[in-house]
Amino acid sequence: MAGFLRGLSALALERLKITPDEIGKLRAELGKDTRIIVIIDDLDRADPALLPKLLLALRELLDYPGFSFLIPFDTQVVSDALAGHHPAWKTGDKFLDKILDYRVALPELTENSRLILFESALSRVAPAFRLDLAQDATKWLPSNPRRIKSLARTFQPVSELARHNADEID
Repeated sequence: MAGFLRGLSALALERLKITPDEIGKLRAELGKDTRIIVIIDDLDRADPALLPKLLLALRELLDYPGFSFLIPFDTQVVSDALAGHHPAWKTGDKFLDKILDYRVALPELTENSRLILFESALSRVAPAFRLDLAQDATKWLPSNPRRIKSLARTFQPVSELARHNADEID
């Protein structure tokens, strides 16, 4: 299994190598005034041993004109992984500062924003759910947006109930 993961990591790094000619062709095809936004998600879920090489390879891409990169990640997770991979760094924050030009920390979700997110997710997965009942659950909602959405998905069967009459449900 470890050999497979190393091979997969090597493949990922190989695919990150983009030549200036390829970038030039892409820019010509899209037009030089077009801004290209690249989103790289789940960096905090990557293999910690892969992170330094991945970030260094990314650094080369971040300087291409006309490109903007959005890389959402849990700073603590990535910083700890970098420090664990190379103890001399002590903290991965300094390494991240060398790679990324701007870092923006998102504030914790407020109680009201958690409720809005929960109600929004509920209305998509369980439209028959009475949203006024969700307001009582505010204090129990998790602070993680993914967990809030996951919690809302557990109410999806409520939509199925709405399709039936009360005498049809046992």
